[in-house]
Amino acid sequence: MTGAGAHRARRVRRAARRGEPGLTRFTVAALRAQPRVLARLGAWSAAEALPGLLTGFVTARAVDDGFLAGQPGIGFAWLAGLGVAVVVGAIGSGRSFRCVGALVEPFRDQLTQRVVTGALHASTTAGARPDTAAVSRLTHQVEVIRDTLAGLVMVVRGFLFAATAALLGLLSLAPVVAALVAVPLLAGLALFVATLPAMVHRQRWYVRAGEELSEQATAAVPGQRDGGASGRQPRAPPRW
Repeated sequence: MTGAGAHRARRVRRAARRGEPGLTRFTVAALRAQPRVLARLGAWSAAEALPGLLTGFVTARAVDDGFLAGQPGIGFAWLAGLGVAVVVGAIGSGRSFRCVGALVEPFRDQLTQRVVTGALHASTTAGARPDTAAVSRLTHQVEVIRDTLAGLVMVVRGFLFAATAALLGLLSLAPVVAALVAVPLLAGLALFVATLPAMVHRQRWYVRAGEELSEQATAAVPGQRDGGASGRQPRAPPRW
């Protein structure tokens, strides 16, 4: 594909995308369309964070009210309760992974449908060339986005619930220490949010580079085949 042809094809694809929601809005809409799955994910995530919430408090009660007070039965009872919380947390962790799968798989299907629809529209528009970059989107980028979304959901919900549970547990034992821990935690979170646009920009550049490579390879490989079939291969060296 020549430079002018590639530019025209990109212009047609941009025109085809007009009126469609951006990826962020598309993702938010896809997630909001599954409120029950989100509710289950939140509930199981809270169950997973239960040991982090109770470990410090239960251990303190077991030591102070049980073993140090000469009543080991009470101490073991507190520890048994903590064991139950650990089991509940393990079950919540496993169920959370299932909920994430139920959340991202429909999103992947909707994204695939959107990519195919956009590619067909761009390729059938008068004066446009086939959207060869759609192959890269379907075979690689859709899976990357699905995996990225699943990873983000797992990391974000794990961080939010675990950090909240840990801070609440620490607050029940030592409020001053909890405040000291919360300050650097919030500062680190703010720094992450501040650097997020730059990371998104680099990821977008990486995705677009993959599309450009797919377009150039699709245009060059048939040319090499035709050149070899006509005996002109020595005169037409590869362009990459």
